[in-house]
Amino acid sequence: MSSQCSHDSQALLSNLAVWFADKLQALGHDVQISHSAGRYLCNYIYFRSLQHCTNVPNWHALFVHVPPLKFAGQEAELAFSLDLFDQLAHQVKASVPLNQIAS
Repeated sequence: MSSQCSHDSQALLSNLAVWFADKLQALGHDVQISHSAGRYLCNYIYFRSLQHCTNVPNWHALFVHVPPLKFAGQEAELAFSLDLFDQLAHQVKASVPLNQIAS
């Protein structure tokens, strides 16, 4: 996977969310891409993360909103979380030599 954070005059963009959404949808999860991280704190954190990754080679930012348990249920949310972390781990392992991962 090639993931880039880029900056244009209107927004900071990342194709990482699309890649992860495709992977999680293939695993049967109801995942949707949003063009808003929400308001206030969530939006600020995601924007600053994307902003930072534009200045650091091979750094990426991903923001995931997970609905409350009452909407998805505990088992579905656990399965989603495990699949998300599994995909993240595989991507990190594939793209970063182990001796470069900070302990």
